[in-house]
Amino acid sequence: LVPPRGAAHNEAHSASFSDPQADAVASARVDPMLRDALTNGGQERIAVLKVELEIARFVKDRTAHTYEFDGTSFHRLIAHKVAAHYGLTSCSVQGADGADKAFLEKPPTGIL
Repeated sequence: LVPPRGAAHNEAHSASFSDPQADAVASARVDPMLRDALTNGGQERIAVLKVELEIARFVKDRTAHTYEFDGTSFHRLIAHKVAAHYGLTSCSVQGADGADKAFLEKPPTGIL
């Protein structure tokens, strides 16, 4: 996961393979469920990486302020956890099609 921006960003971003203490600081900032999924590999790792990529694109899109994330309940859980990591607000909603979605919202301008 990409470290969040802000003061903690520099600490988390300074992690390296040669600095176990910096690695521990960076690792502590990642939700334990996400860390386990990334560590265990397989389909869970792929799911986390795909969801994170989709949310990262939303965060970078300066024209979008909200985003409805579709997917399985596991993918929506990942979306909520990744959203929290990025400093986004998230909640569960039912879409117009009746399907459950994770609704993500950026904070006021200038925070991300």
